[in-house]
Amino acid sequence: MTTRDEGWVPSVHPESGLWITGLGTQYPSHLLTPERLEAFAERFYDPDNAGIKKLLEIDQNTGIETRSAILDYSKGHAAASIPTSLAEMDNLFRTAGVDMTVQACNKAIEEWGGQLADITHTVAVTCTNQGNPGYDVLVNERLGLSTSVERILLQGVGCAGGLAILRTAAQLAYGATMRGRAARILCFACELSTPNIKHELDAVANCTETSQTSIAAALFSDAAAAFILCNDLGLQNGVQPVLELLDWDHALIPGTSSDLEFTAEDRGYRTHHINMAKVAQKAVLICIDGWGVAGESSPDKGNAILNADTPWMDEFAKKGSKITQGYTELEASSLAVGLPEGLMGNSEVGHLNIGAGRVVWQDVVRIDQTIKKGELNKV
Repeated sequence: MTTRDEGWVPSVHPESGLWITGLGTQYPSHLLTPERLEAFAERFYDPDNAGIKKLLEIDQNTGIETRSAILDYSKGHAAASIPTSLAEMDNLFRTAGVDMTVQACNKAIEEWGGQLADITHTVAVTCTNQGNPGYDVLVNERLGLSTSVERILLQGVGCAGGLAILRTAAQLAYGATMRGRAARILCFACELSTPNIKHELDAVANCTETSQTSIAAALFSDAAAAFILCNDLGLQNGVQPVLELLDWDHALIPGTSSDLEFTAEDRGYRTHHINMAKVAQKAVLICIDGWGVAGESSPDKGNAILNADTPWMDEFAKKGSKITQGYTELEASSLAVGLPEGLMGNSEVGHLNIGAGRVVWQDVVRIDQTIKKGELNKV
């Protein structure tokens, strides 16, 4: 399969006029390392327990050196033998979690450079708090926002939360534009995952099938983040956008709704990983499809992929392999990715062309093509 021809234009909202004008993040002061998680787990569980052993092995191989944590897991109720209760987690979120979120919001507001009175909407998300009123009300009150600010709190969107608030804010801002109104939308997210670690470890220790071991205790951390999205009408004089939002979309993969679940139980939240072997195979296909394979049309001269020793990739990409059903090669060299004939592509070229869905010629190619067409005098 080759890339689109040079006349193809991506399907984006024409002149959407949506801008991210400020960004902010906030992390708690404690750090959770693989060594600290191991010490914490071995304090309460048999290190030879199959589930615990599997989890700690995964934790040592994630490549994650430190995770931000709201609590010190060497002392206090975080180090207690009984899992932190939902009531304790709720109180922690509505105090320390709200504090972090307010700090992240203040950073985004400072970079934006506008006034609190100019904010028109807030869009928030979390998976780790279920209380009412929503934590967004507490954040808005702490910031001193007007009670007329339109607020939305998203729940149940899982790991897609950050993108979900961006998409929701974009729809609000676009709607405001259609109505001839300014939109300055403060969006924020906060998750406190580590207070649930003891509950996750309990589940791992009692898991009878190690292939279904929950990896939540080895991955998730605590943090808050915020950004401000404005439409053209909401951009004040002197405000310099950080990023432009070109387009947004949403899709659900059929048959995957039960592959990852996060549900409330008596003593905490439970992360359920269902059919992970099947999901992991799909993930591997997605991650490596596109780069690392030299196709039949790839130039031999100077092709680092052909010259490199890549036995694992060669085995994976072997035609007829059961794990590569549906495998498709992208032409990633020469004119197909905007390069002169005979030159191989690279990651940057791939992101610019294949990722964008169109061919963007390099200057030397533009000049060559202009000369071939006899149009140099028009330049």
